[in-house]
Amino acid sequence: MKVLATIAILLVGCASQTPSTSRPVSELTLEQEEHDLERSGEQCVEKTVMRSDDQMGRVVTTLGALTQLEMQTLFRERADALSQCQSNADRQKAAISEREHALYESAEARDRIVPLSVMTMSLSR
Repeated sequence: MKVLATIAILLVGCASQTPSTSRPVSELTLEQEEHDLERSGEQCVEKTVMRSDDQMGRVVTTLGALTQLEMQTLFRERADALSQCQSNADRQKAAISEREHALYESAEARDRIVPLSVMTMSLSR
């Protein structure tokens, strides 16, 4: 009878240690945030390019020095705007990465916790 009780305690302890196949909501949320970040980054670049192309289309294309200066200014503004899109995306990626790391750390800490039934069994020997 003691053997059956011991086996039952071990099975309950081991069952509580097995990882679940479904992922926590927080992991799904982080994946969704990463997807949204990627999409918003693409939209930022598209809007910047479209706005820049519109502005360049309005510049009178003569060979004058003023036109060349306007074009250089527009190209510089476009590069700055694209750089801003990239830096915003990098900041958001870093924040997501920090949250993923914290989630991983907390999951790892939970996995290190020994179930009470297993601990009781090992201490009773």
